[in-house]
Amino acid sequence: MIEKKDFFNIRNNFKNIQNVESVLLHGAREESPLFSIMIPTYLRNIYLKDTINSALKQVTEIQYEIVIVDNNPDFSCCDTYEVVKDFCDQRLVYYKNRENLGMFGNWNRCLELANAKWVLILHDDDTISEDYISSMWKIIKKNEKLAAVGCNYRTMDGEKKLYYLAMKEKLKRVFSRETYRVLGSDFYFIHPINIMGALLNKEKAISIGGFDNRWNPISDYVFLLCLADKYNVYSTQKTLLNYRIAVNASLTPKHLIGMYEYDILLRKFLGEKFDFYGISRDLKFRNCLANIQRNGFQNGWIKKLSKEEQDKVIRVYDQTDVDATFVQYDSRTLRIVKFKQFVYRMWIRMFRQVRL
Repeated sequence: MIEKKDFFNIRNNFKNIQNVESVLLHGAREESPLFSIMIPTYLRNIYLKDTINSALKQVTEIQYEIVIVDNNPDFSCCDTYEVVKDFCDQRLVYYKNRENLGMFGNWNRCLELANAKWVLILHDDDTISEDYISSMWKIIKKNEKLAAVGCNYRTMDGEKKLYYLAMKEKLKRVFSRETYRVLGSDFYFIHPINIMGALLNKEKAISIGGFDNRWNPISDYVFLLCLADKYNVYSTQKTLLNYRIAVNASLTPKHLIGMYEYDILLRKFLGEKFDFYGISRDLKFRNCLANIQRNGFQNGWIKKLSKEEQDKVIRVYDQTDVDATFVQYDSRTLRIVKFKQFVYRMWIRMFRQVRL
């Protein structure tokens, strides 16, 4: 059983990368853009052109920059540079790190290099809609004290085939309220916001220490949790990003196992912190939440793995629990937990609406 963690134990993660230089190889920096679209990349040029194109095609008069931060320290490898040079646009800037900082270390470098107050960390295989900046601006211009704004996303494969809309878009057909506030306590019941497409306030993101590699592979989720617990965080139901599921580190058994184990620990930690009128002390309830997450992975992410890899992940799921003794629950308890999750989602959308 993995040991108990304190997910609100914030540390300065920028110290770990302060001695590594990022070399500017292309473009000149804008002095005062309002938005920085930061694209961390590492040996994945196949989709990078699509990502850059989506960033360049924003329909807006707002000043913004696009900064690619290459985490491949091999300066003899210029494939990514060649992709960048094909674009003749003064908004485009390219850096190359002298050392590999790791994924979350490179995301922290993106925060450091951003010249704007508002930062989007855009995965190098994802794309944003042409109204991303204009839609986000409508939210933040009246709420300057925000720490982050999340958005809805579509999921697609390597061939751009759309799989499904995230739950927030489906609910939008029933509930017209578009933007609502996210609290730290929400993370116990549901996943209220994702890093994909999230617009971050640079100053506040740095104030909580950036992305902490101790919580890898859910460092981005813990980062958003800490932001929501300390500052104002909003989420909009508008779909502004296409999230690509392709063959990458996120689909390895080690990554998926780590996500599941940490999800269990995180829910237990939040349950003890916020208490929820004794609900979180109900082992049946906690294990139901864990089982819902397990089924979500089994029906979604791990379908991309081989049969042998799927069996390995599922075996770990079955052996991992929130407590030393597994507490069984019946189908009635599971239905009740799912219903409570649904009610909770509806409640925050109805009573935490933000008027823009």
